[in-house]
Amino acid sequence: MNLMETIANELRTMERGIERADDGIVVSSLRKLDEILAADRERLPTQLLHFLERRSYQKALAYIDDELRVSGKGEHLKG
Repeated sequence: MNLMETIANELRTMERGIERADDGIVVSSLRKLDEILAADRERLPTQLLHFLERRSYQKALAYIDDELRVSGKGEHLKG
């Protein structure tokens, strides 16, 4: 799994936590996303970095989905 797939999976996990009103899942996902941002910011596309820094997570997920769809790697990420 590449970095963008990892971020997308974590964003989806956080969405499920929000839907279930599970603070533990949300907090855990936020921490993981912050860790990824701190460790790998140089590897992230500028626009994705912008979305993650500003916690625009829906935009970040849409950006990743578009990128993976274009590259043909996004089929298994839906849902």
